[in-house]
Amino acid sequence: IRKEIELDEYVFMPNHFHGIVIINPVGANGHAPRPVSTSKHPSKKPKSLSALIFGLKSYATKKINQNSNTPGAKIWQRNYYEHIIRNKQSFDKIRQYIVDNPLSWEIDQLHPDNPLK
Repeated sequence: IRKEIELDEYVFMPNHFHGIVIINPVGANGHAPRPVSTSKHPSKKPKSLSALIFGLKSYATKKINQNSNTPGAKIWQRNYYEHIIRNKQSFDKIRQYIVDNPLSWEIDQLHPDNPLK
């Protein structure tokens, strides 16, 4: 869908996901082309990270609700958190966190049954 986007390590959890998104330069002068927005959500700039996350969540929600026969059910936590990875050590540490994350779901702060919520 987006030539400039590469998804590295990722994991989908029951109400959130973790992933490393690599944004590669494409097009003239190393910039991705910026089409005119026809989005229903004009606050989301086309080709932005927020547009990517919004689209991914929307698509996944639709498919999950179709497969589960739960029309309109909310799936994801609101918003998203981003972090720029600046070096290989940080990259490796974040990759490992993503791989290990499902192992700690029962005690995760986002787990709906977590008593600390």
